[in-house]
Amino acid sequence: MATAENRARHFQDELEQLKARLLEMGGLAEEQVRLAVKGLVQRDRDLVAQVLTGDDPLNALHIEVDSRCFTLLALHQPMRR
Repeated sequence: MATAENRARHFQDELEQLKARLLEMGGLAEEQVRLAVKGLVQRDRDLVAQVLTGDDPLNALHIEVDSRCFTLLALHQPMRR
């Protein structure tokens, strides 16, 4: 049976993994915005098209982060006694 200390450690580990994925997602989003602005300023249709079609990795991370959040909340919510 898992002790309270083990559960707390597991929660912290999952939280750290979630934080890392959120930071990765933020970095991807920042890069997409940078490329979009550059494409617009330079009137570079190819670059704008690249941004429009390059959302898949960001969307996949978004889905993963949402799923991790829901799982974390579901598995570690306080229970009544």
